[in-house]
Amino acid sequence: GPDSCSFYSLAPTIDVNLMATVLHLRGDHVVSQPKKMNGGALCWNGEIYQYYESQNQNTDSELLEVPPNRSDTDIVSELLEQALQQDHHSSAFDAVTSVISQIWNGEFAFCFLTNNCLYYGRDKL
Repeated sequence: GPDSCSFYSLAPTIDVNLMATVLHLRGDHVVSQPKKMNGGALCWNGEIYQYYESQNQNTDSELLEVPPNRSDTDIVSELLEQALQQDHHSSAFDAVTSVISQIWNGEFAFCFLTNNCLYYGRDKL
């Protein structure tokens, strides 16, 4: 998209370069991507319509919508950082899959680089 273009490189640890362009459609500011996070970076393409506020998708967990002034990228990056800091996840893989499973309704594709691992995926077809 025309609103932002940036790069992220993890060299010299591993030879991975992420590049993303952004077409700003949601939120009150453009979120440049790849979004640099603690120990990694996120490339997010999509829209979240509804998501669970926690990994416990039961009656204790409220189904939320992304507020008009928030970016989907910010929401996902915050959920990822929270999940990676929690002790009950046995691996980064468990943390990433738990966050993606919190997205109840949406269309998306993503790449997430952390701890020298690249995770990628998309919504359910």
